Amino acid sequence: MNIEERVRHIIAEQLDMPMERVVAEAKIEDDLEADELQLEIIMEMEDEFGFKIPDCESESLQTVGDFVERVKRMSPEG
Repeated sequence: MNIEERVRHIIAEQLDMPMERVVAEAKIEDDLEADELQLEIIMEMEDEFGFKIPDCESESLQTVGDFVERVKRMSPEG
């Protein structure tokens, strides 16, 4: 799996929904209704990819695409 697929898989798994709903433009809070699970998603990303997303940056992660881009920037795989 590439980074985008891994990120989408983590989000889909955390939200217990099919990956087809987890598209780049989907807003985590509005479209996927995951406002209270955003912290769990971030923690899973940190575990999966081996780096910390600073709290001050977590608020800027609004869409699935934002998560993908953030991971790509921080990951040696990106």
